[in-house]
Amino acid sequence: MGLKSDFDEVLEAWPKYPWILRFWLIISAFTASGAIASLSETVFKWKGFLLDAVVFYRSFLSEPLAQCIHVQNPHIGPAMADALLLATVSSLAQVVVSVEQNEPPSLRLRREFQLAFLLVVFLSIGGMIERPALSLESLLVWWWLGILGWQLIQYIRLRGSTRLLGLSSLLFPFVLLGIAAAINAGLSRVAA
Repeated sequence: MGLKSDFDEVLEAWPKYPWILRFWLIISAFTASGAIASLSETVFKWKGFLLDAVVFYRSFLSEPLAQCIHVQNPHIGPAMADALLLATVSSLAQVVVSVEQNEPPSLRLRREFQLAFLLVVFLSIGGMIERPALSLESLLVWWWLGILGWQLIQYIRLRGSTRLLGLSSLLFPFVLLGIAAAINAGLSRVAA
């Protein structure tokens, strides 16, 4: 309630303020709104950064993985690479959080189940085990949504540094991907 209470306090005390303070507050509000006015420029800059990240992801992660999957099992579509990468990153983020929290043995079962599930998916891609009736892509998407739902519940339930650890371990690979894409885009540009 900090901003609302500050605003209410200013409205209540406004008639008592001297003219110079009123003038200063109006000028401050006007200059602060300048950041909002430059929002379109900021969005334009971020658009290029995000586009570089998507192109980098497709070129160096998704398409090579999709080609490897297709060589191993031609019945699996290219969307499997995206689903597999998202499920792996989300599962590994959960494993990192559980290891850092030093979870009791009863909760370690969840971490081991996640790793076992990913192993089954990798083995079924390689054709070493029979595919389930549900498509692997659908299974991985539902798995990923389940992990994100679990992480959302954990984020709401936990407090302090544990909450920050969970969020940062989930976002770290995506931020790292954006940084790698920006470096790649910067190195591949020809100097004018």
